[in-house]
Amino acid sequence: MRERRQQDIWDIRIGQIHASVFGVFRLKDKNGQEITIAIVLPAIWLGNASMLFKTVGQQVTPASMGCLISLWTDIEPIRQIRLDPGFMPFAKKIGLLDVWEKYGWPDLLPKPEMST
Repeated sequence: MRERRQQDIWDIRIGQIHASVFGVFRLKDKNGQEITIAIVLPAIWLGNASMLFKTVGQQVTPASMGCLISLWTDIEPIRQIRLDPGFMPFAKKIGLLDVWEKYGWPDLLPKPEMST
């Protein structure tokens, strides 16, 4: 557990360094910890669903919404994020389910069957 926590801290620190070098937008999570958008794109490109859910799930910004467009690239490992069991709860939390109900479901993500 401690080793995983250290890896999470390392990942966030690398994102902060990248952000300060390249001037990427910054945001704070619910605990006031700074998180950078520099984490969002690598998380998507590497198929790291848990990191994506932790960062964007805290606060959606225009910059992070721009990053989420990458989710619809139909290649590995990005597609693994859409297949993750946590994806639908994440999509609901950030409001995507409401958008899909109103405007239609994405081609790469058919509407789930409702159990009766």
